[in-house]
Amino acid sequence: MLGECYEFGVGVSKNHAEAVKLYRMAAEQGDAESQHTLGRFYALGQGVPQNQGEAAVWYRMAAEQGYADAQYNLGLFYQNGQGVSQDHTEAAKWFRVAAEQGDANAQYSLGVIYAEGRGVPQDHAEAAKWYRMAAERGGANAQENLGWLYVYGQGVPQDHALAAKWFSIAAEQGNADALLGLGMLYAEGLGVSQDHAEAAKWYRMAAAQGNIGAEINLGLLFANGQAMPQDDAEAAKWYRMAAEKGDAAAQSNLGVRYATGKGVPQDHAEAAKWYRLSALQGNANAMYNLGVLYANGQGVGQDYIEAYAYFNLAVAGGSDEARKLRDTVSRQYLKGQTLLLAQQRSRELQVELDAQKAQAANAKQGTVENSGNSPAPQVAVAEEAKVMGSGFVVSASGIVVTNWHVVENAKRIELITTRGRVKARVLSFDASNDLVILRSENPLPVALPITSSRGTKLGAEVFTIGFPNPDLQGFSPKYNRGEISSLAGPTDDPRFFQISVPVQPGNSGGALCDAWGRVIGIVAAKLDEQIAYKASGSLPENVNYAIKSTYLLAMLESLDLSDNDLAGQENEPLSAEVARQRAEDAAVLVMAY
Repeated sequence: MLGECYEFGVGVSKNHAEAVKLYRMAAEQGDAESQHTLGRFYALGQGVPQNQGEAAVWYRMAAEQGYADAQYNLGLFYQNGQGVSQDHTEAAKWFRVAAEQGDANAQYSLGVIYAEGRGVPQDHAEAAKWYRMAAERGGANAQENLGWLYVYGQGVPQDHALAAKWFSIAAEQGNADALLGLGMLYAEGLGVSQDHAEAAKWYRMAAAQGNIGAEINLGLLFANGQAMPQDDAEAAKWYRMAAEKGDAAAQSNLGVRYATGKGVPQDHAEAAKWYRLSALQGNANAMYNLGVLYANGQGVGQDYIEAYAYFNLAVAGGSDEARKLRDTVSRQYLKGQTLLLAQQRSRELQVELDAQKAQAANAKQGTVENSGNSPAPQVAVAEEAKVMGSGFVVSASGIVVTNWHVVENAKRIELITTRGRVKARVLSFDASNDLVILRSENPLPVALPITSSRGTKLGAEVFTIGFPNPDLQGFSPKYNRGEISSLAGPTDDPRFFQISVPVQPGNSGGALCDAWGRVIGIVAAKLDEQIAYKASGSLPENVNYAIKSTYLLAMLESLDLSDNDLAGQENEPLSAEVARQRAEDAAVLVMAY
């Protein structure tokens, strides 16, 4: 055929455009082979602009004439949603008609469809039937998949000797998963005599192709000293190779190496890094170990809320040890709001975990079904808050106070409270005094009473409850106490108190309470150390400011709230413990997005 001469440059210069013209002439006259070839040119964009829809048209013409290669390619198009709407049932139909003509690729693809239950009811026996047909025609992937069916007894009687046979045949063609499977059979003595040296040989061949399972298993052989001298450094090397490819088990194992200092310098921060990567893929051992690091403050800031959350996920993954530690942490360190925050954090981690699983599933679909022709669907990643600050409840109906600068540029506001996460909106704000009043969607727990700041004396004892540096110190509220250092703020600004209470980023908007637990101010600012040093030649210590409650009361009065809407005043002094607990229960973490 003249078209072939131009396609391959036989007797003439290679010219795909000329080949397309000649193939089209034959295709339009009904020649099935030319129709299939023309479809291939459109699919690849050779001699014509790439057009998958046009490729599907020509493949269908040839397929309907019984041309097996076209039937197989049309099946792939339906499987991948390439040039046609994705339809696994239609894909199965075209794979079947090609497979029944003896097309080995179609037989293998039909086997995969039955094994996975896509477009047809899942049926491992039917999968084995089609794998065997393709395997007997020399298909390495089919040989390897048939071997795994024999390993697990799916669709065929379990028979490790037959698994070894098919793995060996596929391994001779260099199939990496078959090399892995053969190594596993030798390691366990299944279907062959147990031989760790032989297992290592096959693992190395598979690992040379980047096979993750082989890398992990080599790490285990070196860690346990099987078939070679025990070598922790070599074990860590192989775990790292697999871990860097994203394997959760390898990441967990590498974390253990860093935590114990086996084969690598001991480094709890590095251990936490690998545990976290593994945990977000659902590895229960990594969740448990990461929880231990948070509970002990090793490599991460000590945070019982994070510890509880990871232990809780590990329990869901079947870890009884995690259950014991979760209950211990809950009993000894988490009470009231902090326990609710820990439970909320556990739910947030579960959302992250589910998103990671969905992303992994879509990535797999992208490689198997999209075949590089279009991007795999993307999973939305949980949005991080742009600003986080402290706030406090002043009415159980859902009124919260914080600093205006915390939410000024927010498109969305959420509050983490003792009742979980709730959305909020701005009710009123006073930019000049850096105050804002928020209304939550739902009623909130304990509210703090507000008293006038006019009677506050110099040296009065005060305390704050807030969320300093939540990214580093965790999401549990922190208590700090101090005194009123001055009745005026920077440059004698009468709107502020100067306080000796330690303040860090994240404290902004928190309540400043007197000994009775009444709000007398709102934490607003920390003296800029660089400016102070330039002005005075020394660095200030604990020079922080709070806006006086008088300005907040004026805002609340302007809202015309009912007398019952705000927390009432106490008739008698509260104990320090009761005042602190009430302030803790009323504290909220404000998250601005």
